Amino acid sequence: MTMPKVSIIMGTYNRAYLIEKAVKSVQEQSFQDWELMIADDGSSDDTKIVVNKLKRVEPRIIYIKNSVNQGISKNYNTAFGVVKGEYIAMIDDDDFWLDNNKLGKQVQFLDTHREYVGCGGGIVPLSQT
Repeated sequence: MTMPKVSIIMGTYNRAYLIEKAVKSVQEQSFQDWELMIADDGSSDDTKIVVNKLKRVEPRIIYIKNSVNQGISKNYNTAFGVVKGEYIAMIDDDDFWLDNNKLGKQVQFLDTHREYVGCGGGIVPLSQT
């Protein structure tokens, strides 16, 4: 298996009802060389069922589940230890990317500005979406 250019990490905890919209915004990116690590911090809802359904149609999704809730920082650290990409992007389970060129723009920037170790994007309040 080849290493993806970007590993996207999504931490989640008991938000099965939100994950699909966030995943869809990743799938709709024009830049497609990615893996999506969904790090479940011990959810007791239907998160695993929802993610397994998504994995059946999207093989780039990787799912890991903590046996107990560890908190957001430890959950993300678990995911950081598993990802394989050259770059790491983060998306929250309750967010979605509006710009379908977000990853492409960020990869191009980082590839051409090697002196940078990271970059970010702006936000749009929900009232404007």
